[in-house]
Amino acid sequence: MTAAALSKEAPPAEVIHTKSGEVLLRHDGLVVLKPKAAYQHELSDAQEVIAAVRRLAAGGKVWMLADIRNTGAMSRPARRLFGDSSKRLILGMAILVGSPFSRMVGSLFVRLGRPQVPVRVFTDEEQALTWLGSFQ
Repeated sequence: MTAAALSKEAPPAEVIHTKSGEVLLRHDGLVVLKPKAAYQHELSDAQEVIAAVRRLAAGGKVWMLADIRNTGAMSRPARRLFGDSSKRLILGMAILVGSPFSRMVGSLFVRLGRPQVPVRVFTDEEQALTWLGSFQ
């Protein structure tokens, strides 16, 4: 995966539909999470998404773009499971949010959570893809 290879137009190689949205593996190796609009994520939803990411990762770790611009709330157990699982599944993650305020709040949560992989919050998809590509 290179910065030049990361673009919004890259078609998915595989899509897994879950109750809460879609998990896509792009041809450039990036995994994209696209939750349904206003969906309220519970623990079972997180388990299903993590299983989909594991399948797409095929035993390895992946770079991820989580597009949460339109998603709803997430329960504490779901957040905890996503956080605990991320260090075993991802190399780094860009989180795409819908507003500068959401970016500020998300960045605060990222700092407080002290992730063990690179994580950054963005409001612009192109900037998120450029940042992810900078690691290659």
